Amino acid sequence: TKLTAERSAAVSVELSDAYGRDWFIGGAIHIDNLCGNGPFPHRLPGRRFIPSNRTVSVKLTDLSGNPNTFARLTLHGYRLVGQRTDA
Repeated sequence: TKLTAERSAAVSVELSDAYGRDWFIGGAIHIDNLCGNGPFPHRLPGRRFIPSNRTVSVKLTDLSGNPNTFARLTLHGYRLVGQRTDA
């Protein structure tokens, strides 16, 4: 439901699901336009359901050209707990 990030330099972000579909506008987005910080997280523009056996790919690209930069992206959400059916 929310995204936060820590960074030491300018970074672009691409998020995609297990099938390679982009979550947003079909390309990289500057991290400041996509993520908030701890006290002020950025809300996703809609709910995203991620099954527990699927992955989310995150591609971070350094835009500053400086060495030793880092970025950490955190997805905030809920775990849905319900009755499993084994068919």
